[in-house]
Amino acid sequence: MFVISSREFRDNQKMYLDKIDAGAEILLQRGKTKTYRIIRVDEDDTVVKKEHILAPDSDLTSAITAEELLDRLLPRIEEMLAK
Repeated sequence: MFVISSREFRDNQKMYLDKIDAGAEILLQRGKTKTYRIIRVDEDDTVVKKEHILAPDSDLTSAITAEELLDRLLPRIEEMLAK
């Protein structure tokens, strides 16, 4: 893990992004009170993938109620959690 200033990150951004790609975690300090954690985000890091939200036959031009949306989404979420 690296702890660096925002200026250091800005000046050497490519080097630090290469380190993140290799698996490193960066803590970026901005001023005295703000700290950010920078990690690589992979496709598997998403909570719900797009294909699980929209059915292949979804008609995006038609309006549905919130209840209908939940009826469509809950079984898919339950299926994903069961895997």
